[in-house]
Amino acid sequence: MDRQPSAILANHGVTQRLFADVAERICALIAERGLEPGTKLPSEAELVAELGVSRPTLREALVALEVMGAVTVRKNAGAFVGTAVHRALPSVGFEEECGPFEQLEARLAIEPQVAFLAAQRRPDSLHDALEATIIEMLKEHEDGFHSQNGDRQFHLLVASACGNQILESLVGHMWKMRETGQLWPELQKHVRIDKARTRGVYEHMRILDAISRQDAEAAREEMRKHLEGVMASLEEAFPS
Repeated sequence: MDRQPSAILANHGVTQRLFADVAERICALIAERGLEPGTKLPSEAELVAELGVSRPTLREALVALEVMGAVTVRKNAGAFVGTAVHRALPSVGFEEECGPFEQLEARLAIEPQVAFLAAQRRPDSLHDALEATIIEMLKEHEDGFHSQNGDRQFHLLVASACGNQILESLVGHMWKMRETGQLWPELQKHVRIDKARTRGVYEHMRILDAISRQDAEAAREEMRKHLEGVMASLEEAFPS
């Protein structure tokens, strides 16, 4: 992720998220070049080079713009100027929201170790509780992927079993950010949800197996692979 300081919202006195700053710069680029709705934007590689930002931050900025109708992202086609581009205020409403890729970077730093500790310290009841969440995930798939409660409960249960209240609280907070933010739902519209969640079920099964065997190293590795798979599914949603 980018490490440069974020801009400061002049009228709000709070630190602006980097992706919101980039979204404003994309709007400025559109205005400067006189691009009309329906016009294709430069490629992702060109925008990364021109704006000097990482691909994840650019993608979060495009998702933010898509939420407001300023940009439309089409799989295998690119990003296009949206009909509401001239009314868009990218910074408004995103001051407190962390982007999906930023959230996943944090989860990758924390949850593999949480799984490691859970495998070492798990209560006897954890296996059945985790198995129940996987069954719920399968039922959610049958119902058309409208809910992610099984997925959320799996990760929260693993966190509660790790024996560290700070780590448990962090995992809970990250899930709350995911569920209350505007960017996750918009980004997931572009993901092959059936493919991603089917793969996710098997990944959860492998995490469960490692925790049940109290193989802490395997639990850490399987959680890492799972979260990297989630990251990959989001990255695949964007045209290059």
